[in-house]
Amino acid sequence: MHECPQQSDTTAKFDRLSNSCASFALLVILAVANAVAAQQDEDRTLFRGDPTEQGELGDQSSEIAATQAATTVSENQDSSMQLGLVFQKMSELQSEVSRLLGRIEQLEHQLQVVRQENRERYASIDEQMLQLSGNPTVSSDVVPTGSTDTEEGLYVTAFAQIEDRNFEEAIGLLESLIETYPNGKRLPEAFYWLGETYARLDPPQFEKARQSLVQLVRLYPDHAKAAEGTYKLGTIYEQLGDEPKALEYLDRAANNYPNTTAARLAADYAAAIRNPEE
Repeated sequence: MHECPQQSDTTAKFDRLSNSCASFALLVILAVANAVAAQQDEDRTLFRGDPTEQGELGDQSSEIAATQAATTVSENQDSSMQLGLVFQKMSELQSEVSRLLGRIEQLEHQLQVVRQENRERYASIDEQMLQLSGNPTVSSDVVPTGSTDTEEGLYVTAFAQIEDRNFEEAIGLLESLIETYPNGKRLPEAFYWLGETYARLDPPQFEKARQSLVQLVRLYPDHAKAAEGTYKLGTIYEQLGDEPKALEYLDRAANNYPNTTAARLAADYAAAIRNPEE
């Protein structure tokens, strides 16, 4: 019975405290709201400023935007023009390259024609040299043509086959001579005519011709057939597509064997290689 007044007092105090806290909280909220509002007003004032200044700023912004837009348009136009010039230049270069390639193909064809004419001309000269060579000189005790029991017999028979254009038979006889008589006196001529005959086959066997003529030129540089062999070796290298080697042996024939038919032919052939269009 005595505790009831105490409970009522406590409840009243709690209510008053709650009301005080609520009032204080409301005051705080109002203060914060006022501060925020004041800050917003200040910001708006700073942002807007004077109407005249705002107009000037707007005009300046418009001018800047217009300038930037004009600059962008100008840059785009310049880029387009530069790109167009690049494409135009590329097109011109492609046309020039096509023209040059066509000219190169034309010159290559002309060069091939001239080389073929030279080859035919010198092949005809070689044929005349073969005819001028006549039958080889043989000793009085040599067996007649057709006998292959001696070195001289093999050589004479092989030469006769060459004159009759029986090149396969001639090659067999000459190779037999070289194998049977490795130190024979007809060995230089055998190497020469073997190279000559390999070059006359259809189709020619230029590599085997080269191998035979190299033996003559290296082993017998002072032999009577060395001048012709050196000249012929130069022409064989040209047929094989090795112009530096061809010119090396043609110049050697012209310089090392002056006053010979082979030297004159070698000089002419070398000049034709160096100046094919003349």
